[in-house]
Amino acid sequence: SIGLKRNLANSFYRQGKYEAALSHYSRLV
Repeated sequence: SIGLKRNLANSFYRQGKYEAALSHYSRLV
């Protein structure tokens, strides 16, 4: 689900994995 992916992206972002977070967010849009 979208909520799960958003939570995953947020966790990546917190860990400093900005590229991974951006790739997840770009898939949501």
